[in-house]
Amino acid sequence: MLRKIVKIGFILLLVISSIVFKNPLIQDLLLTIGGILFILFFSPKKITFYILVAFIIRVILIFINNFVFVLPAVRGSDAGMFESMGAMWAQNGFIWVIKNFVSGSFMYSWLIALIYSVFGRNPFIVQLFNSFLSVMVGMYVYKIVGSFLNEEKAMLPTVIALFFPSIVYFSVLPLREMVIVFPLVFGVYLFLIWMKSRSICIFSLSILMFMISYGFHTAIIYTLCTALVLVVIDLAKHIRHRSRKDVSRDFYGVILILIVFLIIFETGYGLEKAGWLISTPSTPSTPSNLSLLEKAILYVKGFSSRVFLRLSEAQKNAARDRAAYLKNMQTHNFHDLIWQTPIRVVYFLFSPLLFQYRSILDLVGLLDALAIAFLVAGVFFSLKSVVKESFSRLTLLFMLVGILVFAVTVSNYGTALRHRAKFVPLMLVLSSDFLEKFKLFFKHRSPNEKNKSPEPN
Repeated sequence: MLRKIVKIGFILLLVISSIVFKNPLIQDLLLTIGGILFILFFSPKKITFYILVAFIIRVILIFINNFVFVLPAVRGSDAGMFESMGAMWAQNGFIWVIKNFVSGSFMYSWLIALIYSVFGRNPFIVQLFNSFLSVMVGMYVYKIVGSFLNEEKAMLPTVIALFFPSIVYFSVLPLREMVIVFPLVFGVYLFLIWMKSRSICIFSLSILMFMISYGFHTAIIYTLCTALVLVVIDLAKHIRHRSRKDVSRDFYGVILILIVFLIIFETGYGLEKAGWLISTPSTPSTPSNLSLLEKAILYVKGFSSRVFLRLSEAQKNAARDRAAYLKNMQTHNFHDLIWQTPIRVVYFLFSPLLFQYRSILDLVGLLDALAIAFLVAGVFFSLKSVVKESFSRLTLLFMLVGILVFAVTVSNYGTALRHRAKFVPLMLVLSSDFLEKFKLFFKHRSPNEKNKSPEPN
């Protein structure tokens, strides 16, 4: 314990020193060393080398971006806008930034402003922070598979997560992808641990992670909804089995998530793209002679019509620029939702499709789509083992619901490329069984294995 405290203290000393020395180059060096030491001190020994190499590759790309030439921004990204907005807010000072907290997409600008108000304007630090979160995502892929299956099956998914091209690239630019993905993956890991340990503290931390991830992007609210459904199902199961201890803990979980939703709807936290949910709609007055059930039905109809109106508007607005797809397909009702969703999922995961290929710029997206297709195939061929394990079923649910939520709102493959990367870590977890078989297949077919002579009896 004392050794851990000393290690943490040394890393904190490097961080504090970088605050004192306002020279950007000294800050870059000190914080990079701090990140490397954290990896060496606290990452699992079996994957330390891979995490370290992945982190150094990211640092090199950040160095190139800041001191050699600017890396091309992802089509449709707001990387420059986020950074400049954060820099402008930071000029008002640390206290002002704290007092003027904002959620939604500009929560990332707020985070940048918080960093700049402490360290001074230095884009390298923001990019380094993103990269550090990115390699931590790889570490938690390892922890999920290693904790619930075995460490051998965890190695290949971890290595792929650490070096997956889109994850690497999004982590070296001032984009909000990693501040969404890390708490999402960490939150799923904690939720799985809670299902086994029933620790109230672990559950609370899991919900906190989902809250942080959701704060940066409204659509991530699906994690809280999914967690609520799972806890309610678990509560019903334990009530049936009359397990008082588990019932009380599940009941705590339900109450906590309901309180979180109350806070969200009272404060508007994270509801940047769904603020209309908490606004009072202008609806015609209902006749007073209607029963409570009839009034409820009218309300649900009115609410659903508002939902589909907003959804169709979002789809139409998203289908812009050269990378747009399904321009003439909007969801106006439940019938549209049912038949359009599978099509949208295909486009979301695998676009640009071959017939969408127009220029060399599309090659990057095409290669990413092929990589995603491989992982989806891996999940499909691992389904037999996935359905046997409770942790895999829960992970699958978090992944599927997330993909569905993003698929129905995205109509541009440049945007799809960024959003589907959020689910690559969970895909890797679920395809771990397939990846292990894939690795063993090629290992047995390698020339070295073939040329090995059998050992004498």
